[in-house]
Amino acid sequence: MRDDLQNVDLMRRLLGVMAPKLDGEALMAELRERFLEECDYRKEAANQVDFRKFFLAEPGVIVPEVHAAHCSERVLTTALIRGQSFQEFTSAASQPERDRAAAAIHNFAFKSIFGLGALNCDPHPGNYLFTPEGVAFLDFGCVRRFSPALVAAWKQMLRSALEQDHPRFREAVVQVGLAEASGSFDFEAHYRQYLYLIRPWLMAEAVALTPQFIGQTYRAMLVGNPNRALLKMPRELLFANRLQWGLYSVLAKLRPTLSLREQILDILYAPGEARPAPFTDSELQRYRVVLDHPG
Repeated sequence: MRDDLQNVDLMRRLLGVMAPKLDGEALMAELRERFLEECDYRKEAANQVDFRKFFLAEPGVIVPEVHAAHCSERVLTTALIRGQSFQEFTSAASQPERDRAAAAIHNFAFKSIFGLGALNCDPHPGNYLFTPEGVAFLDFGCVRRFSPALVAAWKQMLRSALEQDHPRFREAVVQVGLAEASGSFDFEAHYRQYLYLIRPWLMAEAVALTPQFIGQTYRAMLVGNPNRALLKMPRELLFANRLQWGLYSVLAKLRPTLSLREQILDILYAPGEARPAPFTDSELQRYRVVLDHPG
């Protein structure tokens, strides 16, 4: 793997042509570091222990116990979890069961970021087992830890988007490192596109998460994006892209119909803190956000 990862110069040069504001060398270094970490099961075991401690009391979330005495650089030993595979579950589960599983996976991802300051970067169908008690999460080899400053700026970006606070949103986008404060970056266009990405959180009503939604967000960001040549990508956030097109692809395969708004508000806002109202139909139309309603 180390030898193969040396041969990334072509990818770095392609990035420079397609998105000149991206630091190709830094992003390739991030890829190398994360992938090589997966070869050391001691690091994976430590990651899994941290995630298990954090989610130990979380309903619907199961992280297998690590048996440290039987782990080494090349051996990882954990408690055995018996459950259905992704395919078995999606083939047999009822709509309420699929909705609960989707909510648990969504909760796990975003509570990890804003509570633990870490992201399990491999949302793959093979990394979940489904039990009557909830979803078991496997494979903690590729984990990205975030700095407190980035987590705070990321949270501000989300909150200001939900609160329709455009000046704070612009400030947060710069703090996160996605754009420069000066120049021709279109922050209003970015705001509209960002709402499109987070549209399951904009309304209190249940929303159907579908493969079509994933395809629409992909086209919006990569095809119809006026800021594509100006958008930057901090090294810390490279694997966060898997949230949009990895995590949501997994959720779409579950075919859930549910509201995720209250769950994300519980993560972003402290108990008793004032929360923004859902977007009205006129606001959604003004920002050109279209949601897929059940039925």
